[in-house]
Amino acid sequence: MSSLSFTSLKGSDSVKFRHLDQVCKDEDFLLYLAHIKKEDSGACADINEWGHDGDSARRGDGYDTDEYQRLTNGPTAKEKKDLGGCHEITEFFGSSIQLTRVLDQNHAEVAKNIDFAIEDIAQGDIFKRAPDYEKYTGYTGNEGVSTTHFYNDTVVLVLPRRFRVDLLYRSVKNDPARVLNWIKRLLDDLDGTTDASTRLKLQRLCELIIKQKRKISSSRFSWARKDGVSNEMMTAVVIAALKVEDVVLLKQALQLLEGPPPLKLFGLIRTAIPRLSFVKLRPALWIAFKKLTENEARRSALLRLAGGPLDISGESLGDEDRIVDDWVSTQMGSILSPQSSLQVSGTKRDRSQSTDEEGVDHIKKRRITLIDLTSD
Repeated sequence: MSSLSFTSLKGSDSVKFRHLDQVCKDEDFLLYLAHIKKEDSGACADINEWGHDGDSARRGDGYDTDEYQRLTNGPTAKEKKDLGGCHEITEFFGSSIQLTRVLDQNHAEVAKNIDFAIEDIAQGDIFKRAPDYEKYTGYTGNEGVSTTHFYNDTVVLVLPRRFRVDLLYRSVKNDPARVLNWIKRLLDDLDGTTDASTRLKLQRLCELIIKQKRKISSSRFSWARKDGVSNEMMTAVVIAALKVEDVVLLKQALQLLEGPPPLKLFGLIRTAIPRLSFVKLRPALWIAFKKLTENEARRSALLRLAGGPLDISGESLGDEDRIVDDWVSTQMGSILSPQSSLQVSGTKRDRSQSTDEEGVDHIKKRRITLIDLTSD
């Protein structure tokens, strides 16, 4: 595969590439060169010169080779030639196709081991030919014989630029550490640029991770649910969704998050309110707040959300401030309420209630009177 490169294309392939390259540039598509591999596996007949299906009985007199093979359900000499000398699969087990290596025009490897579908090949099934080689397994105990046919080819991958993230994610989605580092790198890039492309990359990556998380969560196999998308990764997706100001994505990520969100999220929501409005953020905020199971954590979250007066370019947003304060005070009151579903006992309760009262005092000093949820 060392020869896999655009510069190694010869003859008509080189001409096709030059024309295709120009069209891709005009239409904002990306052009890659890839090695593709297909595997077909299944049971096969153990046909040999002296018998069939492992039987050592000699073939009957009066039959030529092709006629004998036809009567014993084995491949004829012509069929063997069409299979490239490989055993015929008589009972199909399964098939897989992968792009094992994807290179850009600079000969840099951008992805590898990507699952692929035959429907994604423009020319259809390019593997309707003899296998390149096979891996044949003879009898092992009570199991019959089987074989795996291997096909290798080189293809040109044409991809809309906006789907580049999809290609890269499919290559690394089973490596949580790499995906997490990718999110963090894009978040750092987003803080240092106003380039819309970085925001779109991060947004698309979050969408793909959420899709993968839903797929894993719906699996009935416990081993599948443990792999792939970690809770640390989903927490990063929550932060990223807020950073790219996608409220729908934020809500979806919070719903899939297992356990409480980080408290810093509530401070980030506070800073996002002037741009997105509290009304739009409230459904996601409510999901995040309900995931906090300790009174102390809830109080800390509310204080972060209360923060200072909302401001854009030095102008206070009075109405928005009052809406936020109203919501914060209501939730703080619910923590103090005897009917609160979050009950603690003994000294811990006394300490929590004391800090809650401090939180109420903080909010009172700002704008409004605490709403008493226990009154009739």
